[in-house]
Amino acid sequence: MNSKLLLASFFTLIFCAGFAQEKKDSSNIKLAPRYELWGNKGFDFSIGAGVYFGNKYNAAYYNGKAHNENNINFLLKNRWRYDTLFNYVRDHIGYNIGDSIWVNEADLPNDMSYKVAYFISLGLGYRFTKNWAISIHFTNTTLTAQDVFFLRFNTQHGNEFNNYLQCFLQGREARNMFDISVSYTFHPHKNFKPFLELGFQLYNLRVRSFNAVILDRPFELLNLNQNFMPGGQQQDSFIQYGGTSFGVLGTTGLKIAFNRFFSVDPTFSLSYARMPLEGYKDFKLNYAVYLRLVVNDLIFSAKRSE
Repeated sequence: MNSKLLLASFFTLIFCAGFAQEKKDSSNIKLAPRYELWGNKGFDFSIGAGVYFGNKYNAAYYNGKAHNENNINFLLKNRWRYDTLFNYVRDHIGYNIGDSIWVNEADLPNDMSYKVAYFISLGLGYRFTKNWAISIHFTNTTLTAQDVFFLRFNTQHGNEFNNYLQCFLQGREARNMFDISVSYTFHPHKNFKPFLELGFQLYNLRVRSFNAVILDRPFELLNLNQNFMPGGQQQDSFIQYGGTSFGVLGTTGLKIAFNRFFSVDPTFSLSYARMPLEGYKDFKLNYAVYLRLVVNDLIFSAKRSE
């Protein structure tokens, strides 16, 4: 809620400042070529928000299968964790079950995918001609991968209740991205200016959580402490899953220049990147659709178009 309020306040401030400055200077501005809006050298400052779509290839890291570094066996093969889970299911399922529980390989997801995620971006650019510019952007998103799996157990013969529970696997990760791009802006109209960007992207990815949600209770699947034992002394674990990686980025959009000071840019970005998730390090496509609010340095100075 605070981030939405911040964004709304930023938009309101820039709109008011831009239109006030434009009105103040309108009597002193000569008629200019149609490219003159956003055609001078100078700095641009941007803030953007939209949606991010992660490639489901990487989401398979959270499908719980045994070949993954964090998997369902961390819960089922550890004696203490297994007993905790079994006792919880037996006590909360509402009917009698057998003396064991298990998960078959076929009971785990085969098509894990990420949910659509919120995406925010901050940027700084420099226009060194009316067409060419260089920019840097910092972007952040938190992705959630979730799908169903089945927990099996025995019931008495003829029992009308199911011999399985429908449960969920849920993984959450944070992606911080730093982009360096070169852009080219076309000027077919003073208010509408298509642009293209091509750049290099650095990633920092951190796995925030990975749980099996069973009867509404989350059970940890990240192997943070192999020596877990109830009643025993545990050392703090500093294991972090994820890391840094890189990719390339292509962006296209339309700059809608309301005046000489600010624009709103509907933008589409496509990245071809390698994520630092063990077993899922192939280069894959991810993309984002968002709006940028861009302000240039004219609004902060006495600089004028000639």
